[in-house]
Amino acid sequence: MSTQQRPLLLVSNDDGIESFFLKALVDALCERYEVVVVAPAAEQSWVGRGVTRRGTLTARPVEGWPCEAWSVSGTPSDCVQVGLHHILGATRRPHAVISGMNLGMNITLNLTLGSGTVAAATEGAFAGLPSIAFSLGIEGERFAEVSAARGRRDEEGNAITQAAAARCLELTQVILAREEREAVAREGAPRSCVVHNINLPAHVSVTSEVRETTLASALMPPLFERLSPGESTGESTGESVEGAFQLKFCFSKEWHHTHNPESSDLRALQAGAISHCILDWGGVSVPLT
Repeated sequence: MSTQQRPLLLVSNDDGIESFFLKALVDALCERYEVVVVAPAAEQSWVGRGVTRRGTLTARPVEGWPCEAWSVSGTPSDCVQVGLHHILGATRRPHAVISGMNLGMNITLNLTLGSGTVAAATEGAFAGLPSIAFSLGIEGERFAEVSAARGRRDEEGNAITQAAAARCLELTQVILAREEREAVAREGAPRSCVVHNINLPAHVSVTSEVRETTLASALMPPLFERLSPGESTGESTGESVEGAFQLKFCFSKEWHHTHNPESSDLRALQAGAISHCILDWGGVSVPLT
């Protein structure tokens, strides 16, 4: 199949253009698709569907990729907007928007709503395109190390990343084939605003089971910890004000899950399976208990 005949994919993420997980995914997708990468210039995790409303954005071409690649000085949603309307434009409408692979999992309602990875895919869904978000689990005790290294690990770890990317290619083909069949069945009716949220376990393999899942949910634990007197983040707080104090982000490991059925994304990952959770933003219902 020639490059001109290949379906075009717009690929973004929230970990930034330097993410090894992004590069592994793009290398895999390029085997079957034409790919254009438009990713944040710097990490944009936990920004949700934030859009840069003030100031300006800079889009720059990036060398060293197996395809056309750009960095944008903004959020994941910014990147997809810029990619669709200012880099690809009306003459190069992509077949789908792919986001990831994210460093770490985007599971449960709580984390999914804050995810920049899912937000980039959602931007594609809002544009009427099939959209997939991919995330790869990392062992909790190694997360800080892997994140600081932009996803690069030892030989064994990088082999897992590449195996995950190969599964992402396989799942992309399956999901987009399903989307094509559903488009025929709709007979021109508008497409639902759907994101396929795919989470792969930390030790994913070619034999890992894929489960159709639903979102677990939890009571939100504290996400910030207060710094002790004299402790500094290294950032200036300006003029000292009596009673003021500083805090820093601190991801809590203590979660009380209020909704976690056998069908949940969390249970699938705990069982070593790949979670495929369909997020229908046009008809989403939030479990209250």
